[in-house]
Amino acid sequence: MTEDDSLNETVAYLKTLQPGKLPQDVFLQFARLMVVPVIELVPLRLTSEGKVEVLLVQRPAGDTWDGQWHVPGTVIRVTDKMDTGSDYEQPLSRVLGPGSELGDVAYNGKPKEIETERRRVLRGDELAVIHYVEITGEPVHGRFFALDGFPENVPPNGIVPHHVDFVRRAAERFLADKNKG
Repeated sequence: MTEDDSLNETVAYLKTLQPGKLPQDVFLQFARLMVVPVIELVPLRLTSEGKVEVLLVQRPAGDTWDGQWHVPGTVIRVTDKMDTGSDYEQPLSRVLGPGSELGDVAYNGKPKEIETERRRVLRGDELAVIHYVEITGEPVHGRFFALDGFPENVPPNGIVPHHVDFVRRAAERFLADKNKG
């Protein structure tokens, strides 16, 4: 098979895929070759002692970050509805709400966008739009960790390394916003 034959075969296969969620092996190759847009949602709460905690969930077995704790997030898909240039409602609904990664946990207000970050991670380059949300209920999935002692207090397997700094920044913004209001 020639290089042209391989290219034609690859293009023909890609034309069979529907827009939206891709097969994992195909997604990983695109992630290696392109910048992937993602949403990160830092779920935070304030304890009765005024301490901040972050809700983390574990990555599934076989994942790039197998078994590590992480902030829930999702890839922005071409099929996500977009009313404005900063409309992240549909991707956020895959992270927070019924049937989402966090499940139907109670929260206060809408997720608040705090920053955009370009980064290089294990599977490739990402452009992340980072949000936080205040959690008011108990989660079905995941576990809360105190920001005092973070990330050393995360159990074996640890936290996805590139999440540490933006979790801290989100917690700082969360506290600043709480102190304003």
